[in-house]
Amino acid sequence: MKLRTQWAFVSILLPAYALAAAAALWVQARSHAELEASFQRDLGALAALPRLRDSLRRLEQTTERYLQSGDRRLLKARRETLADLRRLEAGVGRIAEGPEERALVDRLGREVAAVLSEQERWIERRAQGRLPRAQAVRLSSRDDAVAEVTAVLLKLKDADRERLDARRVSMERSGRRTLWLLLSAGLAGGLLAAGYLGRALVGPVARLQDYARAWKLGEPWSLETAQASPEVSDLYARLSEMAGRLGVQFEKEQELGKMKTQLVAMVSHEFNNTLSILGGILLLLKGDEPAPLPARRAQFYTIMEGHVRSLAVTSRTLLELGRLEAGRLTVRPRRMDLSVLAQECAQRLEILWARKALRVSVEAPEPVWVNADPDALALVTTNLLSNAVKYTPEGGRVTVGVRAAEGRVEFFVADDGIGIAEEDRAKILSGYYRAEEGKKAAKGFGVGLALAQVLLQAHAAELSVESSPGKGARFAFSLPPA
Repeated sequence: MKLRTQWAFVSILLPAYALAAAAALWVQARSHAELEASFQRDLGALAALPRLRDSLRRLEQTTERYLQSGDRRLLKARRETLADLRRLEAGVGRIAEGPEERALVDRLGREVAAVLSEQERWIERRAQGRLPRAQAVRLSSRDDAVAEVTAVLLKLKDADRERLDARRVSMERSGRRTLWLLLSAGLAGGLLAAGYLGRALVGPVARLQDYARAWKLGEPWSLETAQASPEVSDLYARLSEMAGRLGVQFEKEQELGKMKTQLVAMVSHEFNNTLSILGGILLLLKGDEPAPLPARRAQFYTIMEGHVRSLAVTSRTLLELGRLEAGRLTVRPRRMDLSVLAQECAQRLEILWARKALRVSVEAPEPVWVNADPDALALVTTNLLSNAVKYTPEGGRVTVGVRAAEGRVEFFVADDGIGIAEEDRAKILSGYYRAEEGKKAAKGFGVGLALAQVLLQAHAAELSVESSPGKGARFAFSLPPA
């Protein structure tokens, strides 16, 4: 089943459940409204029962007074009370619902009719003058009929209260049943939807996510297509095809990388040999010059020696980078003096910083021993000092130092050159990247710092950079003492 079909199914199921829930709530609300209306009617009936009893008593009292006095004005008051009694009796009759209540209402009607019939007979006799006063007084003292009616009213009141209680219990039971049905239906629907979507969508996508997270470029994509919806199965197939294309591209990039590494190593090696020859010839030519050398010729020799030394550093960096990318560069740590390395680094590049009249100082007063590869650290420190010389204006200051820092030994190169912007600090360590200000100040390939970082990482160290534009830079790394 396609995802769109599944989505349509869920889209129909959820509104249907919502409608069913709304209908159930509407029915329940309507039942509660009916119960409330019935409750109000029954309250009205319960309120009418005492009034009915009072009307009957007033009727009885008015009749007794007439029988004793013969005042016909009392008959008019009796007729009004009787009309009120009839209205109340009719209202009580309309609310009778159950058989017991209807029987009580019928009995009430008979009792009231008996009382009224007896009163009418005595009123007729009183009107004809056939009722002595003494007999009228005796009749007034009888309340058996009213007592019977009152007893019926009390029974009717109790029956009405029981009916209200029964309705309340029934409605509460109905509400609980409706709520339970809604919750059960919602829970069952949610479980079914969760299980179905988990099997058709969530499970396959989670399996694909876990496999993709563990998969590495260059490895074959061996995840089988899931038995799921067509869209998910197609996603599996497309990702498998994409992984295959990435694998092919990765293999091509590896081949190109190997070719580039071999080319860089070969060119650097030949270039280094040529520089060695040029340096030797330059040394021979300078040695054949008569002493003392003229100032102008000495300046020319200094310029040529500086360029040869600078090109030698670049060539060595490219050569070692090629070995590193080919996996042939290894570090062989041994005990060495970092202070001596600082002194040698400054001396090795003296021709470069002297040509720019830089003030280079070495702060390494005593031997500081570490375990490291001397050749690798010589390349690192040479690159750091070479960069400082490149990007420091003539007459500037460069400091090469070694100091103890937090239980480790720190080597640093600080200058007051052009500095590095914050956004360029991380990029310059990635390789083949140069900041715009750096491009303007000096030429280069942007690989020296990247190579230094990799060599330091092989020593479990990191190259740190502190700099801001126009305020120089400070490059440093630290090693544990030997």
